[in-house]
Parts: sequence; C-alpha cells; structure tokens
Amino acid sequence: MHCLSCEVNDKRTTYNASLKTCPCDVKFYDNTAALCNGCHYSCKTCSLGNAATDCLSCDDFSNFRVLNSNKCDCLAKYYDDGANELCVACNYTC
Repeated sequence: MHCLSCEVNDKRTTYNASLKTCPCDVKFYDNTAALCNGCHYSCKTCSLGNAATDCLSCDDFSNFRVLNSNKCDCLAKYYDDGANELCVACNYTC
C-alpha cells in the first residue's frame, strides 16, 4: 500500500511513494502518532531522545549552526539568543 497524499495539517508530506508512508516535514519528528511534533528551534531534523528532542542535523550554512553532541550550537563569533533559529553575530570586538 502506497500513500498518494498525506495530511498537511499533521505536518507530514508525501516524500516518496515507494516508502508507503508519510514522513514528518523538516523541523518535525515522528512521535508514533498522527500529528508530528516540532523539533527544538535550532534543529533542522530531530528525533525523540531522552525526554527531549535530539538534533540529527542543523541548518548550519544559513543559521550559522553546527551539530555537536545532538545539539545545534552556534559557530564561533555567533551566539544563541535563546529564541531564534538564526544565531546572532557577536560584537565585532569579540
């Protein structure tokens, strides 16, 4: 049985008809329920880890992040303001 379409409101997309399934969209993970759950704001892809989401990949080029022990840390000369995907540039003197 192949999926021909997926429920967009559940944050799922028809990725590949040969998979017989509707995987979660980018920035969401499969919690074995109909509705996909959102990843931490810093993750591009994630999975459900030990009581928290673990990042599997980061949008490192455009968000200035790098994967480090299942977390998407900011690159050197950037910092995480605790609320945004995009790392913020440090003052030029740093």
